Amino acid sequence: MWKRRLLCFGFLLFLLAAGFAMLAATAPKDRINRQTSELIHPRMTVEHVEAILGVPPGDYRTGEVEYERAGPDAARDFTELDNVIFDMDFIAGKRRLRIENWDGNEGRLWVCFDQSDLVVTSSFVPGKLKSPGILDRIHRWLGW
Repeated sequence: MWKRRLLCFGFLLFLLAAGFAMLAATAPKDRINRQTSELIHPRMTVEHVEAILGVPPGDYRTGEVEYERAGPDAARDFTELDNVIFDMDFIAGKRRLRIENWDGNEGRLWVCFDQSDLVVTSSFVPGKLKSPGILDRIHRWLGW
């Protein structure tokens, strides 16, 4: 009888460990949010930006994200990006720029790089996951 209980206990422990491993494996690996976007400064390299964010440019959303369209941060962030894009040297073709973006569940980060692959400016647009799935809810609850 005690062997059967021990076997059941071991099986339940295995299921718990497997569930925890699954949650850990599906946890977001990116750090695309307002706090990390504030760590990005002009003259940083692409590699440095990727090290801060934890991932290369791309889409890391786990569902549909609704972005803020207005607010004090949105106006400030896009004014800086507009100043670079509407610079006369850029318009005249004397200056080449490349814009990369990182999309995450907490927002979208735009980073403008010059021809030397150094940051010129960056802009973060906050967002919110519209309908998080069960795994996202568990990740947030666990603080991942």
